[in-house]
Amino acid sequence: MKYYDLNIGFEIEKNALRKLGYEKALLNAKGIRLLSSPDKEKMRKNLRKFDLICLEGYAIDPGIIRIAQQHEKVFEIPISYLLERSGVERGKMLRKIRLFLYYCMKYNVDFAFTSRAHSIWELKTPRELIGIGSLLGVPRDKVVYSISKVPEKILSLSRIDEENDDEKLSGNPC
Repeated sequence: MKYYDLNIGFEIEKNALRKLGYEKALLNAKGIRLLSSPDKEKMRKNLRKFDLICLEGYAIDPGIIRIAQQHEKVFEIPISYLLERSGVERGKMLRKIRLFLYYCMKYNVDFAFTSRAHSIWELKTPRELIGIGSLLGVPRDKVVYSISKVPEKILSLSRIDEENDDEKLSGNPC
C-alpha cells in the first residue's frame, strides 16, 4: 500500500522519504487548495473552494462538518499540533481532536493525517501515524485509509505537476 503526507514543512530526499514508508510528500501542501484557519465563519463561507481544510483549534461546529460532507471535502489532521504541546495542554488537544474525529466519522467526512513536520525528526512513519490515530479513537483501517486512499483522492483533484519529481522534494512555503 502507498502512503502519503500531504503537508510537510521541509525539503527531503525521495530516498529518505521512501525509507520512512511514504510514496510521496508535499512541501507546504504545494498544489493543493488548503484552507487553514481558526475562524469558523471564514470556514463556512470558503469551504467549498478548497480541497483540504484544517479547522485550527478543532472547535466542533456541526454546520461546517455537514457542509464538508455535502461537498465531499477533506479535513487535515496535523499531528504536529499534538507534538508541539505537553502536559495538560496536550491532553486538552487530544480530547478536542478525538471529539472532532468522532464527528467526522459519525457524519462520514473524510480526513487525512498529516505531519506538518519541520524536520526529519518530526516526520512520523505510517506505522506511528496508525498508532497515534488509534490513540485518537480511530479504527486502524480508517487511519490507513486516511493516509493512503484519501490523499490519493486529493492528489487526483489537485494541480500537482509531476515535473517536480526530481531527487529532492521542494516548493514555495505557504
